This record gives sequence, structure tokens and C-alpha cells, in this order.
Amino acid sequence: MDEFKIGDIVFLRSDCMYICRLYMTVQSISDNDITCVWSVDRESFSECSFPKESLSIYDPSKDILNIGY
Repeated sequence: MDEFKIGDIVFLRSDCMYICRLYMTVQSISDNDITCVWSVDRESFSECSFPKESLSIYDPSKDILNIGY
């Protein structure tokens, strides 16, 4: 299982396609949930908690599109 830290860039495991994947930043961590924040327009932010099992840590070395976050 991934070891999450505040500030990690993560995405939902269910986002199987790179082109539409939503990248989020870990804001807080509790026993079973991780709260993430993200923005799609760079002006407003969204926040939601997800079960740890539903998230993966973004690894730029495996980024086939070279997004560069």
C-alpha cells in the first residue's frame, strides 16, 4: 500500500486514462481517509475526502504524457 504524505500529488485509481486523470494534492490524512484539494480552473479549489485504497501517488517517472507536475 502507498505511504501518503501531506503535499503528495495523487489521483484516483479509477482514473484509468492519463488524458482525463484529475491530479490532487494531499491536504490531510486520517486513519482511513485522505483529504485532497484540486483546481480545474486555477481560480477556485475543491476539497473531498477519499478512502486511502482509492488513491495512488503520482510518479512522474511513469508519466507517459510527461505532464510534469
